Amino acid sequence: MLFKNLKDLSGNNYSFCLYNNRLIFDNFEDEKIYHFGKETFVSPGWIDIHTHCNPLNNFVSSKPDEIGFKTGVCLIMDAGSVGLDNLDELFLIQKNWKTNIRSLLNISRLGIPGQYELNNLSDIKIDYDEKYQNFIMGYKARISGSVVGNNGNKPLKIFKNLRKQKVNLPLMVHLGNQPPSFVEIIDELQPGDVLTHVFSGKNDDLFCNADFTPNFTKAIEKGLKVDIGHGTSSFDSVLFKNILLRQKNFKPDFISTDIYEGNIKSGVVKNLPTTMSKMHALGMKWSDIIDCVTVNPAQHFNLTGFGTISDETKNLTFFQIHKTSKLEIDSKGQFIKLEEEVVPVAVILNGEFIEL
Repeated sequence: MLFKNLKDLSGNNYSFCLYNNRLIFDNFEDEKIYHFGKETFVSPGWIDIHTHCNPLNNFVSSKPDEIGFKTGVCLIMDAGSVGLDNLDELFLIQKNWKTNIRSLLNISRLGIPGQYELNNLSDIKIDYDEKYQNFIMGYKARISGSVVGNNGNKPLKIFKNLRKQKVNLPLMVHLGNQPPSFVEIIDELQPGDVLTHVFSGKNDDLFCNADFTPNFTKAIEKGLKVDIGHGTSSFDSVLFKNILLRQKNFKPDFISTDIYEGNIKSGVVKNLPTTMSKMHALGMKWSDIIDCVTVNPAQHFNLTGFGTISDETKNLTFFQIHKTSKLEIDSKGQFIKLEEEVVPVAVILNGEFIEL
């Protein structure tokens, strides 16, 4: 199958053949050309770094393929739904789904069974078996008053010591209600760690009237990464739009959904392309948006075979940009009017071409 004269959003031109589950960039003259019909762009396979995709979790769960390749997403990362106690169940069910799955291992052995996984400090355990080393891409900690109870930032202090004994992987930190304070959190983090739910509007330590606080500036200068992490209650579109207007050189590092069955059914999140389209409506460029779900996460989490279009690539997303007048909502029920939306039309998933 031949794909000819496809462009990415930077204007680069690509022609390649899919043969025996591999991309070949020369000697393909005799292959049949695939036609998409409308103007279609190509990008490395999309990645959602913040999902809850363990279908066996009774608290937050979803079906990997429904939030994955069927919406143009080639790789989903489970963000802390599982800890050491239930890591194996997610690891083993990978084979039941087409979509690539990776884990950000919860620093609590419990995963996310409810709102209490860090109430007991003795539950903090990250000593996983080496068979998971290509499955675990980092760690997840929900550092919110409702989760840590009276422990404040003690879970982060314990994790900080444990991490020194393991392969140095990024930690994704869920920012929620205080305590602990934002500055207490970032003091325990290291460059490359990821802050998610940054634009929830719940924490005055980050922004003041769309200006960066000294503490948020400190976090950026320290090398911490910024993730959208939309979620049910963690994205304030007015705050985000105002920040983009005020901070001309700022853009998030990652765009993710924090998706699970509940916020799919409620319509608050729906899927990654809807979340991407919201970011465009609020002021981000399409090219930056694509980077936030391809190159940036692939490089940051060392996802081999992702983030590029080359003969080593086995995952691509084909998409179109459509005019629309849809109304979407954020986590506060505020309307976001879309003028354009990104629509995935096909993927190459692990070397297999799939029309959507």
